[in-house]
Amino acid sequence: MTTTRALGAGCMLLALALPAGAATMTVMLQERLGRDWAPEVLTWPFTATAEGRCLPESVRGRGPEGPVPAQLIEVQTWPGSAYVKSARLALRSGLRPLEKRTFEVAYGPQKAAPLASDLQVHPGNGQVEILTSRFGLRLLLGASTYTAITSGAT
Repeated sequence: MTTTRALGAGCMLLALALPAGAATMTVMLQERLGRDWAPEVLTWPFTATAEGRCLPESVRGRGPEGPVPAQLIEVQTWPGSAYVKSARLALRSGLRPLEKRTFEVAYGPQKAAPLASDLQVHPGNGQVEILTSRFGLRLLLGASTYTAITSGAT
């Protein structure tokens, strides 16, 4: 089955191919207007047959640079089953002018291991620190009351 969908005035073409009985699907993104598209979450219909035995937690994506987060949303299961009947597949990508990217999406009856991450969470006294290799954030915990803002001396 192949489905084509134009996104943003026909700027991107999504082509999905799901061979019968297979546990993988190919997603192709193509930029056709010669402009940059910032990374954003893209979604499209996902259908699995009863024989496909797809658990929502089994979906994993792989793009040109390696593993990419992918998930099913708006999931409907087969009656009396935990397996997906239909859903929307979501993954995050952007495109450079005239670029074409291909993603492989795999699914099956087993939960997949989580993607590796460099996320670190360090709780502390009255604060929590959240770090990755590209970003860090320190948040104060609890409640604080501040005095009203007053205008400065004139």
